[in-house]
Amino acid sequence: IKAEMEAEQKLKEELEAKIRAELEAENQTSADKTANLKSYDDVYQESGLLGAIKYFDANYNQFTEAARKAFADKVSEEVVHRAEIAEVISYMEPEPGPAPHTIEYVEWLYPGIYNSADNTLDINGITCIATKGAIHFIDNNDDVFTIVKAYWISDGNIEDAGFGVAMHPDIYRKVQRSLDITFDKQEFGEYVSKSGEPMPALEKVFKPTEVLKASASNWASDETYPNVYVEAPDKIELLRDAYKTDAYIPVNVIFEQQSSNNASSEEPIVLSALMTRDEIIKKLGNDYTFKTDADGGYFDYYSVLEYDGIRFGFAHNTKNMPSDKRPDSISITSNKYTLNYDFKIGDSALKAIAYCENNFTNAYDHHNDENIFDRFNYTEVKSSGERVNTSHILALEYDTGEHYRNKSQMNENVKISGVRIFIPFD
Repeated sequence: IKAEMEAEQKLKEELEAKIRAELEAENQTSADKTANLKSYDDVYQESGLLGAIKYFDANYNQFTEAARKAFADKVSEEVVHRAEIAEVISYMEPEPGPAPHTIEYVEWLYPGIYNSADNTLDINGITCIATKGAIHFIDNNDDVFTIVKAYWISDGNIEDAGFGVAMHPDIYRKVQRSLDITFDKQEFGEYVSKSGEPMPALEKVFKPTEVLKASASNWASDETYPNVYVEAPDKIELLRDAYKTDAYIPVNVIFEQQSSNNASSEEPIVLSALMTRDEIIKKLGNDYTFKTDADGGYFDYYSVLEYDGIRFGFAHNTKNMPSDKRPDSISITSNKYTLNYDFKIGDSALKAIAYCENNFTNAYDHHNDENIFDRFNYTEVKSSGERVNTSHILALEYDTGEHYRNKSQMNENVKISGVRIFIPFD
């Protein structure tokens, strides 16, 4: 009996050892897979937000719980960031007047802005700078959100519902995997933060659940209240008899015409950041304004010397600014002037950045311990060819009015609207 018990115990131990070995091998395989997964930042740099969303969806089950949440939170953060930029597009109001708010009269509702015949949204007709900036950002740089014309359909009427941004149903289904981890979901599907705070910008994003394809010849839905992404504008007529249906048509955006200022053949006036106030006036003449105000910041006073298209800022501690004071900041918005750079207002922002990368070094943000992709340590070149360091930073400004985080958020449609040279005070 004793021998039988010992044999049984040995068999039990061998079985337990085998199970442990299999579990360890399985855990090691899982760990190896997780170790080989890319970070959100790596995927985003390589293939943008949409690439990160698709990567997360494809590798969802290979992440550890902690790694999955970290990746999901980054996706959710960027989605909300873009939604907050895009929110202003949904506030575009139709022109007041007697025209019925239906698809037949939609051009009367948005004169000079929307052309239903070719489904174009003309940014030149929009006066709100924030709206123009949001349209630039989304249409130029976004691979997840699409600018759409919205309609409400019921009882045979296709009624205007303004503009906004939408996510294609296939994309939104993948985005939801991240949002479901980062946020809590309410009874009717709206997201709130873990502390219960609403997400208004995210709610403004249209989230169609069905697609009416450009090749469709009819329409049917099992949804009670369909939300439909309409691939081709003419296909919306297939929805006319639908009941309580939201429809979203992606629009084509017409951007600004190039400024005549950019086409000027006149040679620009070449300036130096190291010129004094008197030297600037001697070179540019007396057609300027000059103003001094109490500052209350790092210095007691701040003076502004301004010509048409260029402004010089001077920080100083005496009320009467010394005539030999050099500018602490220079803001250029006209191609009439230039400093030590070889690009123009109106040029492609990406090309200007590429030029700066080849001719300057990136400025360092000591607050966030990183280089700033579109700010550079400004240098000048003497007539002898010698390069001279300055204390100034060169910063680019864009016609979209946006502050970008990296080049992947930009494309060739983003233009330079201004150049700023300044001395950082912190």
